[in-house]
Amino acid sequence: RLKSFGQPLPFNFGCFPQTFRDPDELDPIHGVPGNNAPLDVVDLCPQVVGVGEVVRCRPLGAMCIIDEGRADWKILAVNVASDSPLAAANSIAEVEEIMPGRIEQIIRWMDEFKQYCSRGESTINYEISDMAHALQMISKDHTTWQRLVNSADTTGMSRGHWIRRTTPSDLRAAKVVTIDSCSGAGRLAVSSGAVPAALAGNSASHNTSVAARANSQPSSRMRRQK
Repeated sequence: RLKSFGQPLPFNFGCFPQTFRDPDELDPIHGVPGNNAPLDVVDLCPQVVGVGEVVRCRPLGAMCIIDEGRADWKILAVNVASDSPLAAANSIAEVEEIMPGRIEQIIRWMDEFKQYCSRGESTINYEISDMAHALQMISKDHTTWQRLVNSADTTGMSRGHWIRRTTPSDLRAAKVVTIDSCSGAGRLAVSSGAVPAALAGNSASHNTSVAARANSQPSSRMRRQK
């Protein structure tokens, strides 16, 4: 679909490992279910990241696309290791100050791509939530992912997803534990320990395993998808 669309992707796109958008829960803002996939992340920095690479990023906000009746949230973040000036941004407002029009460029591309693929079944909400809401969403979707893993049966399947079995101690080791409020960056911090199970998903675009080891660095991690 991307090839036939004909417009190059102007940003890095991926997902947060160990998150799950539960289709059995209604989104509190839009009143529609989750999209049954990991939580997406858009890297606002223009520097290209390799497919499958795991990078540290700082969540700055979030936007929602209602895609085929489901809430498909996108966390807007910056790659903190990027050479781009955007790596220093601590808010959506600072992104606009550093690179005016960047947010509009990304939203316009996503809108045109979704309309091309979905034949009008997608609607973009242009209101961007702040950093606090983005961090809350990451934490909540991590908890939802833990429930998904815990409900895996003896075949390793959970609600249509393949889950590699893990131990309760592994789940506790990867639990979100703190938000680094002292730095002012609002980055997510996770504890060190073993990496929990993979969430393979049931669509090619989200066939992403948990490969990043959780660590104590005050940042979130994203995996870029094909």
